[in-house]
Amino acid sequence: VMDSPEQLEQAIRAKNGDNKARIVAGYCWNWPKKTRVDSDYHDITIGNWSMSWNLDGGEPFAIGANSVNEAGCIHTVQGLEFEYVGVIIGPDMRYEDGHIVTDRKKRASTDRSLAGIGKLSEEEAAAEADVIIKNTYRTLIDPEEDETDLLTDAGRTDSLYPYGNQEIAAMETLSSTIDAYQAE
Repeated sequence: VMDSPEQLEQAIRAKNGDNKARIVAGYCWNWPKKTRVDSDYHDITIGNWSMSWNLDGGEPFAIGANSVNEAGCIHTVQGLEFEYVGVIIGPDMRYEDGHIVTDRKKRASTDRSLAGIGKLSEEEAAAEADVIIKNTYRTLIDPEEDETDLLTDAGRTDSLYPYGNQEIAAMETLSSTIDAYQAE
């Protein structure tokens, strides 16, 4: 578990010697069409740190040498394997009052995985979004990876940071929640 996005990026860059380390994130930051080819536009911002989502029209994210400069999302990495993955857990999932809480309203408006969910009742929408959000992170935090580093959106007071040993317990709870969900 990392304390900052800078620390996460530094760790992934250090492990990318054979081009098999990537940063990925929950789909909580918009990916505007007009900036999808602009490496100078950083979609993801946490404090003073920022990074672009994977770029359109460039090298494939999984094998592109410059992809370490970009963040992948569920749609980019699903079904792929890397040796090292740094996962940014966005504001759509947090640890609160001893529980993992999901919030569909914190997802990016450009995320199509929740399309049509607004037609459901609030209770049904929340339940469906809960499944989709947990599935997203279950896929990003792939137990088949050699190593996965985690970062929550460090700017939120309700995130797993900066609570010292509580962050480890929260990550263990998150792992248990994901494992239990996988077993269902």
